[in-house]
Amino acid sequence: MKAAEMAAAYKANPTTKTIADLATEAVMATKTMAEARRIASDSALIAILKEQDDKWRAFARKCPDVNPNGFKIILHQLIPTSKHLLT
Repeated sequence: MKAAEMAAAYKANPTTKTIADLATEAVMATKTMAEARRIASDSALIAILKEQDDKWRAFARKCPDVNPNGFKIILHQLIPTSKHLLT
């Protein structure tokens, strides 16, 4: 999902549940991307995580009440070991 699509979904239903759903979907997209790209190194995973974080930040710029660090927050909650990959 692109940042503009995320913003449209949030603006249609601006709730914390929508934010949580979008953040979870962004985290799950990293798994899909990693499998599609057949990554085999931490640096490749870091690149995907940064790509998703950049997308989240673009979404947050379109919706000023959204925390730009939301992707990192949910990622670190769901996968605590990710803290050393994306700081």
